[in-house]
Amino acid sequence: MEGSVLTPWGRSDRLKERRLKPGPGNLRADVERNQRERLYGALVAVVDEKGLEHTSVADVAARAGVSRSVVYEYFDGRPGLFQATFEALVAAGLGAVESSYRQADEDWESQLRAALSAMFETVTAQPAAARLCFLEAYAAGPAVEPIRDAAGATAAALVRAAFDCSAPRRGMPEDVVEGIVGGIRTITQTRLRRHTERELPDLVDELTRWMAAYERPVPPLTPAETEERRGAGFVAATHPERIYVAMAKAIAAKGYAHTSVADIVTTASVSLSTFYEHFDGKEQAFLAACDFGIEQAFASVRQSWERAAPDGWPAQVHAGMRELLSFLAAEPEWSFMAMVEIFAAGSRARARRDRTIELFTSMVEPGRAVNPAIGPVTVEVLGGAVYSLMYRQIRLHGAARLGEILPATVFVLLAPFVGSRLAAQGALAPLGA
Repeated sequence: MEGSVLTPWGRSDRLKERRLKPGPGNLRADVERNQRERLYGALVAVVDEKGLEHTSVADVAARAGVSRSVVYEYFDGRPGLFQATFEALVAAGLGAVESSYRQADEDWESQLRAALSAMFETVTAQPAAARLCFLEAYAAGPAVEPIRDAAGATAAALVRAAFDCSAPRRGMPEDVVEGIVGGIRTITQTRLRRHTERELPDLVDELTRWMAAYERPVPPLTPAETEERRGAGFVAATHPERIYVAMAKAIAAKGYAHTSVADIVTTASVSLSTFYEHFDGKEQAFLAACDFGIEQAFASVRQSWERAAPDGWPAQVHAGMRELLSFLAAEPEWSFMAMVEIFAAGSRARARRDRTIELFTSMVEPGRAVNPAIGPVTVEVLGGAVYSLMYRQIRLHGAARLGEILPATVFVLLAPFVGSRLAAQGALAPLGA
């Protein structure tokens, strides 16, 4: 039995009732628009129930009350329908955010608060549509990437425009703005994945204070050089570990969706029977490969963290981020798989991403002893901000250049705790060293 999912085009169990019949009294253009909108609503509902990977054209057509041929006539199949639906949802959501931003003319901080409130109100009013935009769109292929990127650029432009109204924040570095936008996006994604999005409006005040904590860094942040890592990278001593490394190579070449078990075993030089001795399929192997790499990466980070302990927490943040970025830069294929392609691997993989972000926040949590006024939501959003900066750098420039964002990541992490002036100094050289 079909469920009832709220969509911007009506409840999914009532979509068929909205049908306009072709013929006298109904213009062809109106009938076509009606069919498209019912398909948009049906896609939102079915994807929310099944996930994009398991959503078929037949599912969506049946929910909308149209034939499959109509889907192919208008959209050339599921990818085209997803792109059109996503574009419509993004336009409506950004329109609400931009309108609220413009109407809040008191000061720049009020503008940020109003924009954030509008975004969260939109998400909580239409959670199924929001999950499509914030989660499933990352598994929809390259056709939707320009829409995602344009939406992110619009959000960044609003933050930058607000900061430019404040002299101490005017000319904020691009990476800092992108980190702020990415942190907000990540905290939204986490709530949507857990179906706790109703918490979001209550976070507006703390998140606005977090954004306002940043002032333009002086001295300016300059990209660092990626350090050449000494010693071995991943150590693949067992059949499962060889499969992990092979999976990273295959996914780096073809993407998660187009990588088969046959590709993995060929690259690993193991048999299919050996693969299935350890894993029940590609998804389980992918999750295990992510866990394997994260465990090694953060074991290395912990060593650097402990060595820097005598110099204090800010120095530990610098040392930990330097080690993490260096480690990931030395393992570009695994980094791409675990930081970028993880979005394409389904809901269980996205839960793994949340666990990775929690490891980032474990580096931030001790900072609350430095500044007890910092709340847990700020700690959480900082983990998401750093993750987003790393995701962006890998996607745009490759993991080999991760070291360039060391100053920006350290500044983003430290500024809410120690202030922007000290954070800028600590971003370029460890404080207390």
